[in-house]
Amino acid sequence: MAAGYAAARPPLHPRILSRALHWISGAPVAGLALDAGCGAGVSTRALLHHAARVAGMDAAPPMVRLAARLLPGIPFFVARMEELPLADASCALITAAGSLNYTYAPAALREAARVLAPAGTLIVYDFAPGSRFPEDPSLARWFQDFLARYPKPDDGAAALDPPTLCRLCAGLLEPVAAQVFEEQEAWDVGSYAGYLMTETNVAAAIAAGESAARIRAWMDSTLPAVFGGARRNVCFDAYFAAFAKPSSSSTRPAP
Repeated sequence: MAAGYAAARPPLHPRILSRALHWISGAPVAGLALDAGCGAGVSTRALLHHAARVAGMDAAPPMVRLAARLLPGIPFFVARMEELPLADASCALITAAGSLNYTYAPAALREAARVLAPAGTLIVYDFAPGSRFPEDPSLARWFQDFLARYPKPDDGAAALDPPTLCRLCAGLLEPVAAQVFEEQEAWDVGSYAGYLMTETNVAAAIAAGESAARIRAWMDSTLPAVFGGARRNVCFDAYFAAFAKPSSSSTRPAP
């Protein structure tokens, strides 16, 4: 899964992060930028275009090890977002790409508020699985068969969106900007199948004893008719929500 996250996921992090930072100020980040829940480091790499000092953390040691190999020279560490081993007011920017969902969000947001410097920014963003073509229902129909065959597990992830995040951040951080939008990525059938092999429902099926080779073989036998031998644009529903620590805030002890 870690290797798949490094090589096969859609390249949406730079686009979404650039969109969010454009709405905030567009200026380079002065100070430390932390990628909270960095996974295999793809989201961390997107941060390098916007900040001179970048670090990444994740609760999964295999992800952290792979991220460190992907981006040598960038400090990565294992930690939970609810307990960041960082000093008060030490970060100018924190990003959380599809990771806050897997935490106890109230505690994780209190920690974000603690380690953010006054006027520092938290950007939470995510995108849903790519499951449709624009104006063509064929991939959406195939994706429903995919989910029926390999159901999405109950992995404890909390559903988050900009309004929910605003409620959770009340009293800690002030809302700055939010957007819900669509991104598209052009893929051929092989690249799309490789991406789907990194999805959590496939991981759950493999953990339950299904063969990864059999899953991929089913995709390879059914997807070509959907793609028709062409590269097709796949749609992803995405959002970001940005919050600022009030410049008058004093640091608080870690929870």
